[in-house]
Amino acid sequence: MRVVAMLLLVLTGCANTRAARFADDAVLRFDRSRYADDAAVVLLREDRTNLVTGSGTQTLYARHEVIAILGEGGRWLGQVKVPFRANWRFDHFAARIVRPDGTREEFTDTALLSDTSGKGERDSNARFFTFPNVTVGSVIEYEWAVEAPHAWGYDSQDTLGRYPVKEYRFELKASKPLQLETIVMNGGVPIEVRTASDGSHTLRFELRDL
Repeated sequence: MRVVAMLLLVLTGCANTRAARFADDAVLRFDRSRYADDAAVVLLREDRTNLVTGSGTQTLYARHEVIAILGEGGRWLGQVKVPFRANWRFDHFAARIVRPDGTREEFTDTALLSDTSGKGERDSNARFFTFPNVTVGSVIEYEWAVEAPHAWGYDSQDTLGRYPVKEYRFELKASKPLQLETIVMNGGVPIEVRTASDGSHTLRFELRDL
């Protein structure tokens, strides 16, 4: 099953940055027999967008993903592409690999990111990170957040398509009332919108076993 979340943003708001964090061990545990025919499974994907207005308008967009590599056909996922333009700023970047024997290696330096992929692909509007020595049975995890000097008027997200997703989370925060059109296809879970005591607004939904 494929899920597409589509947001047409009409009004923006504010947000706070947060330090990068890795998933706890419970996220890394899964029933391998459920994915016997899959080259990879996305154990967790989180997309978070924070909107800020004031003297200028900015968008902080963060992605956190945990992927188990189950077959040779999934090893290419060790090449991560991060959208990043010349006038954007990195808020944070972190990655780690958990190898089949349980050993873990972490990477937190943005200097590891390049505008050239491991296959020679160049992109002036993106940065690439390549996990070293990705083997079948490894779990790769990364999180990044970028700040753009404008509001993203349109944001379309979809899952990795041919790979199953165990858990997906989406969150949009704003300091002003959210006026938007939202479409979730094949979701089956209500979209939650809350207003906090400080007047900020949050739109959130979670999907499982896609």
